[in-house]
Amino acid sequence: MRVVVDATAAVRQWAGVGRFARGLLCGLAAVDRQNDYYLITTGTPRIALPEALLSPRHHWRRLPVPERTARYAWHRLHIGPGPTSLVRGASVFFTPDFALPPVHKVPAVPTVHDLSFLTHPDCHEESLRRYLTRAVRRATTRAAAVVAVSQTTAIALGEMLGVEADRIALVPNGVDSQFTPLDPAEDGSGSLPPFGLPDGYLLAVGTLEPRKNYIRLLQAFALLLRELPSPNAPELAARDARGAERLRPNSGEDSGPGITLVIAGRKGWRYEPILDASANLGLGPRVRFFTDANDADLLALYQHAGAFVYPSLYEGFGIPPLEAMACGIPVASSTGGALFEVLGEAALSFDPSDVDGMAWAMRRILEDAALRQELRVRGLERARRYSWQQAGAAALEVFERVAR
Repeated sequence: MRVVVDATAAVRQWAGVGRFARGLLCGLAAVDRQNDYYLITTGTPRIALPEALLSPRHHWRRLPVPERTARYAWHRLHIGPGPTSLVRGASVFFTPDFALPPVHKVPAVPTVHDLSFLTHPDCHEESLRRYLTRAVRRATTRAAAVVAVSQTTAIALGEMLGVEADRIALVPNGVDSQFTPLDPAEDGSGSLPPFGLPDGYLLAVGTLEPRKNYIRLLQAFALLLRELPSPNAPELAARDARGAERLRPNSGEDSGPGITLVIAGRKGWRYEPILDASANLGLGPRVRFFTDANDADLLALYQHAGAFVYPSLYEGFGIPPLEAMACGIPVASSTGGALFEVLGEAALSFDPSDVDGMAWAMRRILEDAALRQELRVRGLERARRYSWQQAGAAALEVFERVAR
């Protein structure tokens, strides 16, 4: 079998689709030593794949055209030659992305990570939302099979786009093997938080864009700082009508202990209001933004964090909280989209629209040592359920089923 793969995202996109593409290629290499994979890329590579994790049956085909040019021709004008024309006897075409290029009668398998452009249209630029609506409908109609990264996305494909259940295949994300707990044997500077950060910081990871819900996170963090008791103040907790504990204002003038919130993510659409919100809330040095963190930086940020917070409005899967869990960090996460499906009881959950609830989740995870330990144990176990080898095996089954 000759599998043609659009590998552009693997070498050009850091997060999201790029991470899925790189992980799945490595997973396929681990489970499949019989079939040939032709990796088609456009544009100048920005990220080097771990060649040692690929197999001799992975063959690169780098097209000397800009990514933007290829995407415009393939996905907007629907003209070729497409990537399958570069491989004689292609059996199946796979893309880790939403849209399909011309495939010349070769069975095609696109990937749908989420339908947030339909569920949360206000979180997307209007022109991109219109394009995705057209492109995804067209791709799912033409596809021999459609990969969904979660059951939540699979259900949405059926309900919102009418994709038949027998054409939807579940291929969840995995966790890269580099994400592991900090070695307790490390000493000296190796055990210190990176970038001059204080001990016990809160960490959030994800592109700076509206869907990640960072403005509410900043509001919740400001509330947390105001309402955490000073070291000499009594415990200030109340219970709401449902019996759930809630924060109430601290009567003192202290603004809480020196907690820092770290947000690591590249600048996306409408990132400016997020930075403005931090300034307007007067958070100053209590919030640190890292907008160009690479994988090594992320690993260090995960391993030294006191807790991880994921406030996203909607996710089709949600890789960052699993990466944090794999590093032994307790996680508080919203229930937006597939997050509860993926994380289950291994994370402390909150409603993404509830600023008070988000602040209370952060406070609980900071103050309750027993809860932190319980979440660490649950998180490590949960993260082990998701590997790229398992994802590769699931994808291989799809390819074998639809290949000509």
